[in-house]
Amino acid sequence: TDGLRSLVDLPVPDMVEKPLRYPGHYELMRVFRETGLFDLEPVDVGGTPVVPREFMAKLLFPKRTYEEGEGDLTVMRIRAEGVVGDRAVRWDWDLLDYYNPQTGIRSMSRTTGYTATVVALRFLDGHTPPPGVVALEAMWEDSDAILAALGERGVNYRFSETAL
Repeated sequence: TDGLRSLVDLPVPDMVEKPLRYPGHYELMRVFRETGLFDLEPVDVGGTPVVPREFMAKLLFPKRTYEEGEGDLTVMRIRAEGVVGDRAVRWDWDLLDYYNPQTGIRSMSRTTGYTATVVALRFLDGHTPPPGVVALEAMWEDSDAILAALGERGVNYRFSETAL
């Protein structure tokens, strides 16, 4: 994961990230790591120095590229539980986004690139966030405008509140 907890100072005592991976992904990556395939120190292979990580990248990256028109999807759930006033609540924001065959833009590009574009446009419009590393949702008092702008681009988060 991206280590969000180490980047953003939020008054949240318990925060967990759970990335979705294909079955067996973790075990495969563990084996690769333990056998040294991610190492940066060259090893001698028949008299030629080879950096294991570069070798792996050369082999694997071409196999992980998308074919023309091949789609992807992005799934995300953000869940917060706490007390608001005198009520215990759970808030969920859910996202399910797909490759757009009409534009040829993949979901990962839509969900990350559009977000960056919306934030950049807010800067250009004169909105100034607080200094330092700031969580996106804390950058502006009207952070719902960011979700609305993403919705205009077809990236829609669904919000729900549940009493606990």
